[in-house]
Amino acid sequence: MKKFLIDAHNLIHKDAELKKKFIKNPATASNSLLELVRIFSNKYPSYKFLVIFDGYFEGVSIPHPSITTIFSHKQTADTIIKEQIKNSLSTKNIVVVSSDSEVLSYSRIYSCELYTSEEFLLFIKPIEDTPIKSSNFENNKEKPNFTSKKDMDFFKNAFK
Repeated sequence: MKKFLIDAHNLIHKDAELKKKFIKNPATASNSLLELVRIFSNKYPSYKFLVIFDGYFEGVSIPHPSITTIFSHKQTADTIIKEQIKNSLSTKNIVVVSSDSEVLSYSRIYSCELYTSEEFLLFIKPIEDTPIKSSNFENNKEKPNFTSKKDMDFFKNAFK
């Protein structure tokens, strides 16, 4: 089972739409990010997601069994990510999502799987101008009749 450690604010600030929302209302942007993670997690039900936010603010939550949110309060999200890695029994199933060079370097030392925030956004953000390729998609909700390039690349990297 893979466990994703997500640097939430880093991810939010790498996406123009989420960043605009964050400037107006951090809780709204954070909940939008959590919704994207929720949709992604439904595709991979065996994966766990730990979304780590810097500081603390009210109004952020998404009830989902695969997603846990942590607020760093006086620490940084980077510190909590490093602690999670260091305290893990096995790091081979940990996936770190951040564009912070210090976090990425630390994660490499422990042989974690890495995605920059920009790379992870490609997995979780819907591609709006792509039509659905199968007319049977609505009739067969259990399994799609195709695998997107994004999903195929993800699986190739996930199961090396």
